[in-house]
Amino acid sequence: MLEVRRITALLACAGVLALLPAAPAVAAPQPAAASAWTPPPGYVLEGTYLGPTWCDEVGSAGVEDGRWADYVCNDVLIRLTDLYMLYGQLYVRR
Repeated sequence: MLEVRRITALLACAGVLALLPAAPAVAAPQPAAASAWTPPPGYVLEGTYLGPTWCDEVGSAGVEDGRWADYVCNDVLIRLTDLYMLYGQLYVRR
């Protein structure tokens, strides 16, 4: 008798599921789009640093030391296996 109840409950659930609207298709995750940002004319990539703060510290230290005249940091998300990390790309003008 218990087996009959299980089968009846299973069929009832299947009937309810058949009446529910179909779930919309979920698109596969897309890779991060390439940034439309470009460095100002005359600036070259000096390095990439974990986090924008580190990029600013290295950039301002380079200006103080006279290694370059100016710098710009561009924040980018870089995928590392299952997660994205925020990096700062240091562009300098010599």
